[in-house]
Amino acid sequence: MIGWKTQKKNKFILLWICMAPMALSGCGSSVGASIQNLTGQLQEAEEKTSSAREEAIRQVLGKMEGVVSVSVVVEGTTAIIGLTMERGVDGEKMREEIIAAVSQADPATQTASVTFRPTLVQMIDQLEKDRKQE
Repeated sequence: MIGWKTQKKNKFILLWICMAPMALSGCGSSVGASIQNLTGQLQEAEEKTSSAREEAIRQVLGKMEGVVSVSVVVEGTTAIIGLTMERGVDGEKMREEIIAAVSQADPATQTASVTFRPTLVQMIDQLEKDRKQE
């Protein structure tokens, strides 16, 4: 029968054998790179003012076919967008194209929320106006 000291030593050696490859392979480097990437995007977002970022998004979306008006509010890496479309144009079918255009206009935007509902568009428009007055 093996004594408890030997069992404890064997567990320690087994644990070391299992953990050493992970420690030596640098498994945490991808996490560090992700954090560094996110930090860089946040710094880029802070370098441009929210109003400049909103204007860039508004300009790109305003040029899209079928778009009548654009309301945009940007906070951090999130953009909230309200669009009014021409009669007969289905904005839902253009959603992916709209989100791609937002990413192109403002690379610091990680999340874009788009709505076509008139009441929500009015709320976003009012929020945008209130922020400009501050």
